[in-house]
Amino acid sequence: MGNRRRRVGFIGAAMAVLFGLCPAFGQTAADGLTDEVYATTREYLAKFRDLLAEERKTLEFYDSNGRVRKTRVVESNFIVYELGGSEGKAAEYRHVLRVDGKPVEKADLRAEEFFEKLTKLGSSRKELEKLQDESTRFDEGMRINGFTLFQAVALSPKVRGVMAFRQAAGGGPVIRLDYEQTAESPYITVNRGSTTGEEPVVSFEIDDNSRDVFNERLRGSLWVDAESKRVVREVRELTVRPAGFVRAVLISRVVLEYQPSEFGINIPAKITHEFFTLKRKQQQSELDVRATFEYTRFSRPDVDVKAEEPQTR
Repeated sequence: MGNRRRRVGFIGAAMAVLFGLCPAFGQTAADGLTDEVYATTREYLAKFRDLLAEERKTLEFYDSNGRVRKTRVVESNFIVYELGGSEGKAAEYRHVLRVDGKPVEKADLRAEEFFEKLTKLGSSRKELEKLQDESTRFDEGMRINGFTLFQAVALSPKVRGVMAFRQAAGGGPVIRLDYEQTAESPYITVNRGSTTGEEPVVSFEIDDNSRDVFNERLRGSLWVDAESKRVVREVRELTVRPAGFVRAVLISRVVLEYQPSEFGINIPAKITHEFFTLKRKQQQSELDVRATFEYTRFSRPDVDVKAEEPQTR
C-alpha cells in the first residue's frame, strides 16, 4: 500500500440548499419520502452520538490477480466525539484495543494522554485531523471516516439538488429509493478536497496524479422501513469518468446494513467498503482493498468522551 491514503469526508452540522432541484423521472413522487427519510437520519445522528460500540474492522488487501495478499484486523471501542467549538459537530473516534489478535500495549494510558492533548488544540479541524490519525494508525495507510456516524449522505441538503431520486415500484414492509447524481457538486470530490471552504459530503482520494477532471458521480439505493422510514440498508457507489473514457468506472462501493435496537434507532450491524484502483490504460478499475466493519455490544457511555478517557460500562 505504501503511503496511499484514501479519505472519506462526512457531513457537517450546518447545511444549506445550494442547488435547484434536478428534474428526474419519479422525482415528485419521491420528494415526500426523501424528506421523511432525511428526518430519520437526523434522529439517528442525535441518538447515536450518545452510544458506544465494539467494532471489529477487517482490512483485506488484494493483488492484481484478485487474491488477498494481506489481512489486518483491528478491534476497537467506537466512540462519537463532540468537536470543540463546532456548534454540535461530531466525529468518529476508535480507541484501538487489539491488532491481529494482539492487545495494544498501554492502550488506556495512550487514550488518556491523547484526549488531554486533544482538548488543548482549540480548533475543531485540528481535532478532526488528530482523531482520524489516531483512529487509523494501524490501518496500513487507509483513512476511512464518516460511514458509521452519517447515514444516507445523498439526502444532505448540500447535494440533494444534484440528485435524481426514484421510488421503486411495489409495496411491502421495506421501500427502495434509488438515487443518482446528475451534475457536478463541490461537495462530492475525488482528489480535490474541499472547494468551498466547508466540509464535503463525500471526499475521496485515489492514486492518480493526473490533473484531469474525474467527472465523479455518486449513485445508489436506500432500503427504508415503510412504517418508521428508518434506513435498514444502503448501497452507495462512487464512479469516475476521466477524459477519453468510454464509460464511468467504479472506484468505491459501500454496503451499509442496520438492525433494530432498544435505543430508538436502527444501529449499524455491518459496513463493507470496497476500494478500486483506477487503470487508465484499460479504462477500468480493479478491487484494491475491502474494509469490513462489524458492530456489537452497543451501550451508553458513563462519561463525556469529549473531555475524558473513553470508558464503557
